[in-house]
Amino acid sequence: MEQVTLKAASKIEGNDLLNRCLGGCFADCVQIPTRNDVRKWAQQMWKGAQNLQVYDINGVQFLFEFQSRKAAQHILLGDWRRQGSRLLLAWWFPKAGAFPDHKTFNWFWIRVLGLPLHLWSEKVMKEIGEKCGGWIENKEETEIKNHLRWARIRVKGPREQIPSTVEVDDGDYTFSLPVRCESPARY
Repeated sequence: MEQVTLKAASKIEGNDLLNRCLGGCFADCVQIPTRNDVRKWAQQMWKGAQNLQVYDINGVQFLFEFQSRKAAQHILLGDWRRQGSRLLLAWWFPKAGAFPDHKTFNWFWIRVLGLPLHLWSEKVMKEIGEKCGGWIENKEETEIKNHLRWARIRVKGPREQIPSTVEVDDGDYTFSLPVRCESPARY
């Protein structure tokens, strides 16, 4: 089955959470910061924003959840920069984090499922990435071993070069690891 469609009611008005969230990305950023880097930066810059939560929406954009709409409005009025890159902020809206259908990507995130712990290294992940079109980087959650169910690796496109399985031979065993390509949400 390729695709299924469903209808979902979209109720934004009166949604307390969404009404106090801003979406943002860094303009002209040479290297996209990690969620952890953005969180630390935001906590330093926005000292008055209590209990600020930062989420990575799609690897490029971030969601900033504030304790109140008033706190978010205060931040929205400012001109914020991180390492020379301006933070473009806007109120959360339904298409936040999604891309237009015509947008093309020269990179993709992949998930390598079930990578054995003794193979969990940057060297092995780089080799896997090279076999999947070309390694770019490992996701922060993978670097810090936030979970061990899968390794997230950003690879070069096109998508057609990404195999569905990668075999890794450690000298004693050959592990057949499923690879899942993450496609960004589109509208």
